[in-house]
Amino acid sequence: MPFGVFDPRQEFSVVWRHLPHWEQPGATYFITWRTHDSLPRQVVAESRLGRVGADTMLTRMAELMFIEVVRRYLETMPPQQTGWLAGLRDEVVAPAIACIHARPSEDWTLATLAHEAGSSRTVMADRFSSIVGVPPMQYLTQWRIQLAANALTSSRAKVSAVAGQVGYASEAAFSRAFKRATGQSPAEFRSAGARVLGSPGSNPST
Repeated sequence: MPFGVFDPRQEFSVVWRHLPHWEQPGATYFITWRTHDSLPRQVVAESRLGRVGADTMLTRMAELMFIEVVRRYLETMPPQQTGWLAGLRDEVVAPAIACIHARPSEDWTLATLAHEAGSSRTVMADRFSSIVGVPPMQYLTQWRIQLAANALTSSRAKVSAVAGQVGYASEAAFSRAFKRATGQSPAEFRSAGARVLGSPGSNPST
């Protein structure tokens, strides 16, 4: 599906290739850390000991480890790198991305995003497009469609409710935008997702 800059196979595969790694004879562990980092060792200990609250602890630790991985990647990212991750380190683009991600249902315009970032519309449009690879409003649409796709396959909410959650005033407008982006109507997309998730032996991640 043409989710563009949000396809994890594009963005997060790049992150994965840049993760710090530690090699031992016969094995390579890609999500590993400097020897003085204590968090990975604590994760291993929690998983082995099975103490009360271990599941919650492991979930939070995984979140912290992911944040640290992204931080390290951003610190070593080449200046010419594009994409939404690259946008997170730009003083104009980062606030706009944060607004879109935090409040996707808001009636964003180029002017309001520029205002949030303390820039002009021209600067916002130019910087966003050159760094992220798509204009701000296209990014907003793609983000909304991705959120909607996740909601359609992970919940039983009505299509009209999903449309409202991601910022569309009508189900018809949402359906047109969704089909334009994915090639399927919301109902067709949900049905296909349900079949995949319900197939014996299927892998939902593929």
